[in-house]
Amino acid sequence: MVEKLGSVLPKASALVRSKTFHNYFRSWRRFMLQGALSAEAGAPSSTVFQLIMDGRETEIKGEHVTQALQETYHRIADLNDFSFTSTTNDITRSNLWLSLRRFCNFLSLVHFLPPFTAPGAITTIGASKTPVLADLAREMGRLPPCSTWAEAEEQDARENIELMQLLRDELQKEFVSELDLFREGQRIITDHTLYSPAQIDEILANEGVQSTKLGAVGSQPRLHSAVKLFHAMMYEDFSCQCHEYRAALFLRSVGGQKTLSPYLGSTPKGLHAAFVIILIDTGWNLQPLGDLLNDPFVGKASRGKRKLKSVGSVKFRADSSLVIASLTDYPAVEADLQMRSKHGRFSGVAVIESWLEMTSLLREKAAREQNPAANWLWIWRTQFDGNASSHLLSVENDWWYAFLKRISSHPRLGGLPITHRAIRKTFANIAAAEGVFNIRLPMALADHASEGTTQQYLTETTIHAVYAAKMRKFMNLWESVASITVEGAARYLGLSDDDLKKQRQLGLASGLDFALTRQVEEVDGSATFDLAKKDRIFVVSTEAMEKLHLARLALNEKGSVVLACNPGRWVRSWLVWQVVVEGYCELIEKSRLRGKFRAAKERVEKRLSAEQDALPLVY
Repeated sequence: MVEKLGSVLPKASALVRSKTFHNYFRSWRRFMLQGALSAEAGAPSSTVFQLIMDGRETEIKGEHVTQALQETYHRIADLNDFSFTSTTNDITRSNLWLSLRRFCNFLSLVHFLPPFTAPGAITTIGASKTPVLADLAREMGRLPPCSTWAEAEEQDARENIELMQLLRDELQKEFVSELDLFREGQRIITDHTLYSPAQIDEILANEGVQSTKLGAVGSQPRLHSAVKLFHAMMYEDFSCQCHEYRAALFLRSVGGQKTLSPYLGSTPKGLHAAFVIILIDTGWNLQPLGDLLNDPFVGKASRGKRKLKSVGSVKFRADSSLVIASLTDYPAVEADLQMRSKHGRFSGVAVIESWLEMTSLLREKAAREQNPAANWLWIWRTQFDGNASSHLLSVENDWWYAFLKRISSHPRLGGLPITHRAIRKTFANIAAAEGVFNIRLPMALADHASEGTTQQYLTETTIHAVYAAKMRKFMNLWESVASITVEGAARYLGLSDDDLKKQRQLGLASGLDFALTRQVEEVDGSATFDLAKKDRIFVVSTEAMEKLHLARLALNEKGSVVLACNPGRWVRSWLVWQVVVEGYCELIEKSRLRGKFRAAKERVEKRLSAEQDALPLVY
């Protein structure tokens, strides 16, 4: 069994990046260890483990695997079951299950396991606590306080857009700096007026490192010679005939690999800048972004002078679904036909194509050596050996923190504890703001499978701003309908007769006929209302105010759960009733009855704290 598994694991690992594969393997290893224990105990669902232990893998059937996975699924999904994991975090448990199921799919693809069926994802109830960039700026005291949620939403939207663009600009500066050095290196390498690598080697062997033919220390001729020699050693398998110490000392005299590497491209600094720029432009998770292949464009379209291209990758935890994002492309500018930009800002397409240019030498070498890294978009040259690597662990750790340190003096970005998660959440919030809270827009841009996932990426400020906007609209329509029988209502409300009539028609069409204080025949063309008076008005009494406050508390308490579980229901039903209840509360709090309402609220909350009353169950 071990020999067969050892032969198929390399094939399975080729299907995904090493880091992702390792994370999947950890869940599967725990699954196998527990399965072995269950097989020794003779558990009904341990058939597949028993066959593996006996070396009878050929007898394994799909239903055996399905049975074992179903049993494990129920153990992981039960938050009171700690046999597979000790965590009570439902999202962590869901990810453990998805990793296990995905790894078993890999083993099935390489024919170690037969085809099988497995349960879907574990349902989670959660909300993202990740802040957006505006939240970070506010916590640092860089944003003034706002008097309303709508004002806060406008401030957040503006701050998010500005900070995201400033962050992208800083990354672009680093990327362009690396790109310029690479192109300068290409010019040096193809300059036949300079010494060839063989001639430089001969000078070092005969005259030593201090030879004036190679230029003085700190001079451009010496740097150019070092770039030529370094390129030949890295990419042309050139071996110096002079003593290796002399060659190393010569390269060190111009700054060593740290100075020379940018002239050859494929640097970690350039990769990091390009990677995060595309993260900002797409709003993707790190996994599908990191798994882009070396030919990432899956389609293109034209819109006048602007072209759109799409990049495609696979989101493994979402059942290997293809994720696609559109990147803007601009026409080439006359000053530099190799770099397309607008207002000095490079498009996402230009960044990717420039990165492919910067890694072309390393990619060709990796392909010659049959290095799998050649197949990936994001590769970099490791120091000392010049080999290509596709490991991206440092993108979200060392390289990212080094970048934050470099921009620490920036007047607006400096000191902000920005993370990649914060960038992704900011992307979704910007899309929501630009789409006037059309949840489908950020959902599509962020490539989320459900509205619930996107809803978790929206901040409390955004949600409250939407709530406040709906409240204002509701109150206006309510007043319009309630004033149908009031003479001169338009003058009191500060509206024209036409505007009031339109608002009344919209209010009645929206179901606000309960606001009518008495039955009206054929009002504004509507049908006769036959609801009883007691069903159309709110009678203010001590008991009614207490019940109203209980309903308000219940809706507020359970609203966040409904918002996370079913955003569609929250918008269609929950938000409507919450606005109605809140509208009544606000009207009473502004009326002469506000003192009685305050006393009613105090009585309700006192009973609740003493457990003499309970919130109504609303859903």
